[in-house]
Amino acid sequence: EFLADRELVFTGSAPLFQLVEVAAATGLPIVVPPGIIEVAGAVDFAGGPHCVILRGEQGWDGERPTLWSSSPQPLFVVRGGDVRIENLRLLQNSPRHGVDAEALQVAGKDAVVRCKGVALHSHSDCGVCVSAGQLRLTDCTVNDCGGTGLILFGGEATLRSTAVERNGRCGVYARGSRLEFQGGNHIAENGHSGIFFAADTRGLWMKGNRLRHNGQPAVRLLEDCCLLGWEQHSG
Repeated sequence: EFLADRELVFTGSAPLFQLVEVAAATGLPIVVPPGIIEVAGAVDFAGGPHCVILRGEQGWDGERPTLWSSSPQPLFVVRGGDVRIENLRLLQNSPRHGVDAEALQVAGKDAVVRCKGVALHSHSDCGVCVSAGQLRLTDCTVNDCGGTGLILFGGEATLRSTAVERNGRCGVYARGSRLEFQGGNHIAENGHSGIFFAADTRGLWMKGNRLRHNGQPAVRLLEDCCLLGWEQHSG
C-alpha cells in the first residue's frame, strides 16, 4: 500500500479497512491493480468527511480486479457516508450457511453506495443486502449466489443495466423498501421468483427491463406492495 500520483494503491499487504479510513479522511481514491487479492476480515465503514472511491484497474486481458474473502462475514459493510465502487469483482466465498456473508451490505440510514461495473457474488448467502440507506447499481452483475441476489429489509435501491441471474433463491426480495428498475436490467434464471415484494414495498418497473426464466410466479407481490409499470412494460 502506498501513495502514488495522489492515489492510494491497495495490493493486499495491509488491511483494506485502513485504506478506507485514510480515503474517507483525505478524499484520495483507492485503486486496485489487476489481479486477485484476498481481503483479510470485513471492511466495516461508518462514514467520513469525504466520499470513498474504490476503483479497479482493468488488466491487459480486460478482466476486472477481484477482491475476495472466505471469512463467514460480509466482505464490505457500509453504515454511513458516501461510497463509490467501480470496475471490481467482489467475491464472498465462505462455504458456511446461516451466517451473514454477503459481498456487500448497506446498513445505515445515511449510507449512499454507488456501484458501477461491479460483479457481486456470495457462495452461500445473498449477493447484496440493504437494511437501510441507498444503493445504486449501474452496469453491475449479481450472479450465481447461494441465496437471493439482492435483498432489502429497508432502504432504497436503484438498478440500471444490471443483471441479476442464476441465484439460488429469488433474484430480488424486498420488505419495507423502495426500488426502481430504471431500464436495461436483466433478471433471469433465478431459482425462485425473479422479484418478490413481501410487505410494505413500492417499486417502479420502467421500459427496457427483461424478466426471463425465473421460478414461479415470476413476480410475487404480497400484502400492500406494488410494482408500478410491471403490467405495462412486462412484455
